[in-house]
Amino acid sequence: MSRKDYEALAAVIAGEVACAAGNKDKLRTSSNIARSMADVFHRGNERFDRVRFYKACGLDMTGGFPDV
Repeated sequence: MSRKDYEALAAVIAGEVACAAGNKDKLRTSSNIARSMADVFHRGNERFDRVRFYKACGLDMTGGFPDV
């Protein structure tokens, strides 16, 4: 995958995180999806930067959701 692919997927997740603001269940689901995707991306590319991906998704540096 290319950087553009990672960025596009992160933008989709960021949109879901923004729409889910205030709804912890939806935020948790978005966070779980982002962390699972990051696991797959890292297995395919050891240089994949999880923290950068999480931040682009609108999540904290651990892939958790921001305080609501």
